[in-house]
Amino acid sequence: MSVAQAMAPSAPEGFKAACIVSADLELNWAWQWARSGPQRLAEAEQHSRRTRQNVPQILRYSEQYGIPITWATVGHLFLDSCARKDGRAHPDLPRLSHFENEFWRFDGGDWFEDDPACWWEQAKGWYAPDLVRAILSGKTQHEIACHTFSHIDCRDGVCPPDVLRAEIAECRRAAAPFGLALTSFVHPAHTIGNLPTLAACGFASYRSDRDILGFAVDRGGIWELPSTAQIVWYEGLPAWAQRLRYIRIAQKAVATGRLCCFWFHPSDDSLLVDRILDPLFGHLQRESKAGRLWVGTARAYCEFLAQRGAAIPSRTPRMGES
Repeated sequence: MSVAQAMAPSAPEGFKAACIVSADLELNWAWQWARSGPQRLAEAEQHSRRTRQNVPQILRYSEQYGIPITWATVGHLFLDSCARKDGRAHPDLPRLSHFENEFWRFDGGDWFEDDPACWWEQAKGWYAPDLVRAILSGKTQHEIACHTFSHIDCRDGVCPPDVLRAEIAECRRAAAPFGLALTSFVHPAHTIGNLPTLAACGFASYRSDRDILGFAVDRGGIWELPSTAQIVWYEGLPAWAQRLRYIRIAQKAVATGRLCCFWFHPSDDSLLVDRILDPLFGHLQRESKAGRLWVGTARAYCEFLAQRGAAIPSRTPRMGES
């Protein structure tokens, strides 16, 4: 028997494959300690403006085609406001020590030093309760997932478990007024780590950064949902070629019976939304209506796995392995 044959089905009954589409909703928080130095906050504001321009159109397309999105949301964005105490924002939260990675260099005085600590309408790059309400108000059943409270590096050795636990608890407090239960997790910048902590905090899944068509993998009480492809806009490449790439990935998922996890940043160029997401969502809808491709959120997919009592090996086979 092949490895693939020994694994549980990758999609609910009646479908050949499954697809999850997720979006990382971050605004300024993803750029607050970017390695771009003095320009980091200006770049952060630029990305936030694009996000606010793009989210309404993304939601229109998701409604038009019935495509639910898993919105990995930085917890601070749930807030209407916050304030400083003794000169510090969120003084009760433990902080990370100085660190650097591929994307960020934290060498400042305080992790929250750029938090404006004001009413949300005065600093729309740091708060987004309006966007959260817009996501939740439509007919499409989107999911709000946890992306930490302040977009921290979650790697073991960088993030002590107590820091991550505090960030998660603060996320849940901020999300409570929306009636949200956060059960899916996405590590900021794919800084994968602290998996036992996430499992202990009750998360059902996390999205990994593997660029494969694979299967969900049990990582000690939490499901790894391996990412397949980031949807990005490449300036200078024909739009038809770019959207065809993602459509072919979805087609290959159906042909091989695998899980396809697309993800993107709403802060990308608006051409990504109109020239890639629009036709891609249309393709996913057609495949879903044809009974070939199940399309849903990370939470819904984990509910399917739980219902099937899925017991999946701790290793995902590579394409073509038997």
